[in-house]
Amino acid sequence: STLKKNKNIISLVKAFEKIQSNINHDLYIVGDYHSIKDKDIEALRLINNNKKIHLLGNIPKNKLNKLYKRARILVHPSKYEGFGYPPIEAMSFGCPVISSSKASLSEICKDAVLYIDTDNINDISDKITYLINNQNIQRQLIDKGYEVIKLYDLNSTIEKTYDYIKEIIIWKSQ
Repeated sequence: STLKKNKNIISLVKAFEKIQSNINHDLYIVGDYHSIKDKDIEALRLINNNKKIHLLGNIPKNKLNKLYKRARILVHPSKYEGFGYPPIEAMSFGCPVISSSKASLSEICKDAVLYIDTDNINDISDKITYLINNQNIQRQLIDKGYEVIKLYDLNSTIEKTYDYIKEIIIWKSQ
């Protein structure tokens, strides 16, 4: 992610601060924050003042993959997304996801995530606590996530694109 305001990291940070003494986990935020013009200064200030929140910046893909594998959950509180790769990437590593339902996210993620109200700090903190403490729901989301990522498999996408192009060619030639 980034620290652009539309990524809504401020709500995640505030929700985490609310529950951090009740959970035995740290918050790791990955993404650019140096070169962002519309940077969320308030979020950056809160992050820098909390020893349990780690701002990692941009990291190489292999390190990101290791984080997904080790993560207990991914929280994606964005208020606007084009496609929403982080939830799909997390699902591919068996990481349960909490996400905004804004823009394309509910269409992309289907029923494989817990959805949050991005403007409600209590909803975000409650869902984080609920998922961390509920292994059955974690397992259900992981299983559903594996089903969802099959929809975005590269070979499947290539095949669907090929079939679509073939249909257009046949239709235009008639």
